[in-house]
Amino acid sequence: MDDLIAISSAAQDGLTDGLGTCMQLIQGEPASVVELFAGVTQVSAFFGSKDWDYEVQGSCSTGTVLELDEILHDCTILHDSADLRNVSAPTGVIPLPSQRQNGTRLAVCAPPRSVSITQDETDALEAVYTSLGIEIPRHTAWTLAGIALYLAGEQGAAAILMENAQLSRMAWRIGQRRFVEHHYISAIIKLPTPFDVSYANEQGVSVDISYDAIVLLQRNSETIQFVAPSCNDERTEEGKRSAEHNVSLRPEDVIANDYLLIPDRYLTPPRPPKNAKPFSQFSTVVRGIPKNKLSSVAPLQATNSKRAFYPSRTCAHPAIAYITSKDFQHGRNYLLDADRGFPCSARYYNSADITAQNIKPFSGPRLVLSRTGHPYKACLIDQNSFAQRVDGYLLADNLFAIEVTEGVDPVFLLAFLTSSQGQQILNQTASGTSTLRQISPRDLRNASIPIPDVTVQAAIAKAYTEHADRLLELEQTARSLTAERENLFAFDLMG
Repeated sequence: MDDLIAISSAAQDGLTDGLGTCMQLIQGEPASVVELFAGVTQVSAFFGSKDWDYEVQGSCSTGTVLELDEILHDCTILHDSADLRNVSAPTGVIPLPSQRQNGTRLAVCAPPRSVSITQDETDALEAVYTSLGIEIPRHTAWTLAGIALYLAGEQGAAAILMENAQLSRMAWRIGQRRFVEHHYISAIIKLPTPFDVSYANEQGVSVDISYDAIVLLQRNSETIQFVAPSCNDERTEEGKRSAEHNVSLRPEDVIANDYLLIPDRYLTPPRPPKNAKPFSQFSTVVRGIPKNKLSSVAPLQATNSKRAFYPSRTCAHPAIAYITSKDFQHGRNYLLDADRGFPCSARYYNSADITAQNIKPFSGPRLVLSRTGHPYKACLIDQNSFAQRVDGYLLADNLFAIEVTEGVDPVFLLAFLTSSQGQQILNQTASGTSTLRQISPRDLRNASIPIPDVTVQAAIAKAYTEHADRLLELEQTARSLTAERENLFAFDLMG
């Protein structure tokens, strides 16, 4: 367990909850677990030492840990001795020492970001996917998902740890689409706490990966369940931990939603806590201005190669800043960061030109929130948050300006909206098509979030600021190191 010291107990509990939910959903007796780890070997020790505390039929014993090269090597041998294209599972399943004749097999896979295979291994992989009846996904996680499903056998199941990014719109084009169409996906289980792992890739470079969902694969799955398991000690009378909420959809329903498998897309948010309040009770929400309102106004231009705009902070003729969602970093508190050398980017306009258009800029601190997500970006700004001196600032049409009232700490609100809980609420608040969900001003004002006591808010805001300060120090160090590297050749090479 030495490799897992950095993994939080909450993440371990969440992962155990998620895999336990998988075992509850599997029909049959789980007789063995096959662990497939293609590079992420640190997780292996965790699975090998963790006891399952769920009441399930029969017992679940940890089986063989297999590496990808071993699996594809065995596939190659089978491919040489038998035509897998004409062999259906479980006949063509690779025999394992832990396999039992009775019960259900569960293949657990923690996929890396990428993996390379030889041509011989590619031939074996093609044979495996031919037996599944689908094309090979050009996506590492989903390719390994198919191998895990193949290893599980005709009656078995495969549990694949996934990043939320692997369940997004871009991924279905190259991965999950065929699995949905062929009814191979039986559940998407959201982890309450992401499971973070670091591993060395094939080039020896350290890679960080954060799993926040489990995909459960089974053949002939008529429904896909979206589940958010509880990570607390509350149990049912039968001794099982109950899921906070779940919904069951047909594969055709998911196909109609552009194959999206993001749990937050379908799950109803849990009941709000007692201290929840709608935005309308503690803030004023204003949407940014349409772009066409500035179509007749020319932005100020840079006056030199260093992009020193007119006017500068020391000039007597201030301007108006205009920002879009591309101009700020998610989670940034520019009320502090601007004076540390990390201002918010912006386009600048002449104050007189803005006044002539009857546009009233914002002044004073606001929390800026984007209307579209993945993620819904948020930051804190005021008129002193920019590299140039400005009288005020304007927001693009895809942004909200949120001014909080007394009793709510703006930094606490920033911390919550950038958290996974806050992002889930925002995603559920949004409406529209599955590929372009937007939050309307009315829906945001009606959305409720927990507002704890001011002392609790202050403590959270303090911790968030300290964490942000550490990240800022790392960013400043990176800048310094980059400058030092550029100065390595600050001499005449031809001298």
